[in-house]
Amino acid sequence: MVVGLAHRRSRARPRWARVGATTSRAPTSGRGDYLEGTNTDNLHPATLVELQAGIDQIKTHDPNFDPDAFLALSNRSFFAIQQAWTERQPGMSRQVMADGIWHMHKMQIDQYISLNKQNILENLAIQNTRMVAATTDATYDTIVVRFFASCADYDIDLGNKNKVTRGNKNIEDWCEDWCFQRSARAVTKPEGGTMSQRCPNCGAPLDVDLAGVCKYCKASIMGGEYDWVLTRIEQLPNWEYGQGTLPR
Repeated sequence: MVVGLAHRRSRARPRWARVGATTSRAPTSGRGDYLEGTNTDNLHPATLVELQAGIDQIKTHDPNFDPDAFLALSNRSFFAIQQAWTERQPGMSRQVMADGIWHMHKMQIDQYISLNKQNILENLAIQNTRMVAATTDATYDTIVVRFFASCADYDIDLGNKNKVTRGNKNIEDWCEDWCFQRSARAVTKPEGGTMSQRCPNCGAPLDVDLAGVCKYCKASIMGGEYDWVLTRIEQLPNWEYGQGTLPR
């Protein structure tokens, strides 16, 4: 049973995904939304037995699906989005994010650019990555991955000698659930797909325009029809809540 990866890395975290008070007793509302028609009944953290059943159901129509490889690729996606956020380059995250969440991501980056500000997240480290839900139905495969991490989070004014205008340099723990989805007709590609930076339709190196269209085959590939895309990020109330609601 594979449910987690433990590691530490230094990279930046997107403040745009952080919502709600850290003392809440339940998850806050998230950023982005599930693909249209998603059955959300089984997307809350499950028992280990239910989680394994969901993985097995995905493997029924996709025998090459590998939970270990999926978690490794979700980590890659995580860092790609952090880099896009901190460098204020939304085009870098287009290869990872579904349409709805990416447009929100780009809008908030554009707001930072217009204000000549930058969000700094220092000493970010991911302590653990866990798969907490896996489901499939007639329409979609859906997997929820939980990231446990910590960092300092503050904004600087680039036009005023990088003066700190929000936040502070204290390291704080946080955790988020990231939802990845694809069509239930999609299968793992031997040469890799979106999360491996390959076009899941034609196999070329992944190069999409801002509309999510592959440069080579002209297919619209960021809607989940061909392969996994990130559709939603949900900020959990605090580290303790995240640990206490893991599948057991």
